[in-house]
This record gives sequence, C-alpha cells and structure tokens, in this order.
Amino acid sequence: MFMDCISRIRYIVRRNISKSIKIKLCSKSWPEFNRLKGFKEERIMKFLLCVTLLCCVGFTLGQLCPQDAAVDTKLRDGRFIKKQVDCILSKGKCNGLGKKLKRKVPEVLRGLCPKPCKPCDQKQIKKIVQVMQEKYPREWNEIITTYNG
Repeated sequence: MFMDCISRIRYIVRRNISKSIKIKLCSKSWPEFNRLKGFKEERIMKFLLCVTLLCCVGFTLGQLCPQDAAVDTKLRDGRFIKKQVDCILSKGKCNGLGKKLKRKVPEVLRGLCPKPCKPCDQKQIKKIVQVMQEKYPREWNEIITTYNG
C-alpha cells in the first residue's frame, strides 16, 4: 500500500522558479496532504520562498558576531594581554595579531574604526577598550602616552 502510494507521487520541478511545482499526492494513505490540492501552485511557491527567506535571515542573524566568545576568552587571559601590550609598546616580540593591533591602535585612539569596519568590529573594539581601561589602567595609560605623545 505504502509503496504503491510512493510510486504514484510525482514531483515535476521546472527550471524557471516563476513556474510552478506540480504535486500529485496519494489521497488514500496521506490524507493530511489533501488540503494542499486546493492551494494554487503560486501560493505554494510563495510559501516555499518565504520559508527559505526566513531560514536565511535566521541563519545570518545568528552569525552576526561569531568571534565574541573568542574575544571574551582572550580578554580574561592576563598573559595574553601582557604579551599583546608588550608588542604594541615595542617591548616584546609580536605575533600576527600583535602586528595587526599595533597598526590599528592609532586609529582606535583617534576614535575611528579601522577599515573595513563592521558593526560587529565596533562592538568588539569598544569592549576591548573598556576592559583595558578597567582592568589594565597602567598599560592603557602607557599605550595612550606612547601613541598620543
């Protein structure tokens, strides 16, 4: 019975999205699909388009600031902060991140967001500056005097 029903189901998807999806459903085994027969094909396409759009929007909203957790973890690590501050002040070795920070510190101190700047980047810069001012005020003052003096 079930295999007979599956064999009677046909999906014809045309290449042009503006065309319709035609569905022939088994009325005996799957009565819940009977109500779809009354829908016009355009409504089904609009519904599928809306569902796809909502899934895409939901996925992108969930991915706005994917590095927030990594930034929080690094800001809690005192040795990491000390190493990066030493790099910025030219007191120690620089890794890739340290070199990048060293290039961007003057722009941040002028109140600019380094290009290219996304809203996520602005949020993270504000968080880093706030943590530096609150937890590492001596190092923050050294950075300010070095780059503003």
